[in-house]
Amino acid sequence: MVVLNPRPDVVATREQQREKSGYGEWDIEGLCASFFEETSHIGLWLDTSELSPEETVEAILHRRHDARVR
Repeated sequence: MVVLNPRPDVVATREQQREKSGYGEWDIEGLCASFFEETSHIGLWLDTSELSPEETVEAILHRRHDARVR
């Protein structure tokens, strides 16, 4: 299992660059905090804040053993 987990400020910036709103009325910082705190940390949690899509794929493939759920 892989969780892409960029910082809230990065999520907000990416959201502003989209034509559609993926979060609507949700508070991005609060949503990110709740998700991080309330979700079991199993598999690979990857901070993609500074990664391009290509680098994200590379990191997932490189760390695929961390993504295994037993």
